[in-house]
Amino acid sequence: MKNKNTGFKHLVLLFAFILCLFSCVSAKAANYYYEDGYKYTLSLGKATIISYVGSDTDFTVPSILNGKPVVKIESSAFANNKNLCSVILPDTITSMGISVFAQCENLKSIHYPEGLDRIYYRTFAGCHNLTKVNISSNIKIIEDSAFAGCTSLTYLDLPKVKEIGEYSFANCTSLSEVIFHKGFTYVGSASFKNCTNLKDVTLPLGTQTISYSAFEGCKALRHIDFPSTLVFLKSASFKDTGLVHIIVPPSVTHEEQSVFLNCKNLEEAEYHGKVIEGFTFANCTNLKKLIIGPEVTYIGSSVFDGTTQLETLQIPATTNLHSRVFIGAEALHTIYGVKNSPVEIAANNAGLNFVPVKDHSIKLNKKQLTLYTVKGKNSAVLKSVISGSTSTPTWNSSNTKVVQVNATGKVTAKGAGTAYVTVTLGNKSASCKITVKKPVLNLKNKAITLKKGSSYTISCSAVPTGKITYKSSNTKCVTVNTKGKITARQKGTATVSIKCNGITQKLKVTVK
Repeated sequence: MKNKNTGFKHLVLLFAFILCLFSCVSAKAANYYYEDGYKYTLSLGKATIISYVGSDTDFTVPSILNGKPVVKIESSAFANNKNLCSVILPDTITSMGISVFAQCENLKSIHYPEGLDRIYYRTFAGCHNLTKVNISSNIKIIEDSAFAGCTSLTYLDLPKVKEIGEYSFANCTSLSEVIFHKGFTYVGSASFKNCTNLKDVTLPLGTQTISYSAFEGCKALRHIDFPSTLVFLKSASFKDTGLVHIIVPPSVTHEEQSVFLNCKNLEEAEYHGKVIEGFTFANCTNLKKLIIGPEVTYIGSSVFDGTTQLETLQIPATTNLHSRVFIGAEALHTIYGVKNSPVEIAANNAGLNFVPVKDHSIKLNKKQLTLYTVKGKNSAVLKSVISGSTSTPTWNSSNTKVVQVNATGKVTAKGAGTAYVTVTLGNKSASCKITVKKPVLNLKNKAITLKKGSSYTISCSAVPTGKITYKSSNTKCVTVNTKGKITARQKGTATVSIKCNGITQKLKVTVK
């Protein structure tokens, strides 16, 4: 009897467990809601769209479902929907998953929520007919592959975007113009790879990195301005592009291999970065002129391999060269450089003609300068005298709280003190000592006594010189002309104010 009761109890417990499990599954299933083709969940008074199974082609995603605000769209919610043509997303959305509209082949336009600060991974990847998308000023990041394969997208203005991820616009074959703005810093790897119609790219001051293969295969890209803030040029970043002329600024201190590999339209280049790594200009079959700035400290292996029209080079005296630097440079026959430099050794080892030239030099038109902290006397232009180089020098101040200097040598006083402004070109530099002083206005007498009808000429001196003005506080008693001559009119007292360069001195006048 005991055994039978035990078996019955076990049966009851098993049944209860199954019922509980079923209830949990049912409860979980009950968390999904359906409305107008949307599958969604509710949690903490907010709605999340899971998927859309409707057949509408042009629609506005609701901002409210079941009386709750729609704040999130889950990953792949609209992916592979062949019906979608245009979508307006509500600004109540604050989060999205990945691949939300991926492979929506007929999607042409979309309004993206104002409340989001990024476009997520593969959000629009493979949307072949997408031609228009608003990038609001709230968008700061475009994640990897966000628009990859959007072959109908033609134009992009990215007002506040700071960085774009890997393959973000890769294979957007109709994209012709991209504009970045102040605050942008980073071009991700392969972000514009094979954008074969891309012609215009604006990179603002502040851009620091162009990563691996960023513009590889952009055949229509003829020109790009590298900002003076650029630091990193990664491997193959402009491989197989249509660039015709480039200038690499001195700010580029980290360059990797093959940056301009196979740029067959490239005719002229100026390179002022720190190093030119291996294969940088390899197979640039139309390259005729290359200026190597004195900033370049090293040139790597096979940099000129496959160049067929580059006949001569001038290389700075302080540049070190890889033993295979000239390998494959088919047309190269003459190297210009400073005698007894690494350049001469490399040219001789390669069997090239070496022609000695004078090393470059740089001087300033002034060695000392005095400025004042007063408008009109607080700035000057230093001029650099350069020989043996066509490169642009860099300027800096030893103390920017005293003196600041811009890229053309204009110096501006900021505070009293002493600073040195230095201009540098490669391994050569010249400096000017700048002393900044506060203006001074000296008055010989602070008080005088005059007899009625008599006169007195104020004695004062100003450093720096400037226009001095005079004014009497009591013209019935004392008058003063523009040259500082005082005339006593009647008994009494007056104060004459003397002003120059923003400084005021006062002279007390008593008439008896």
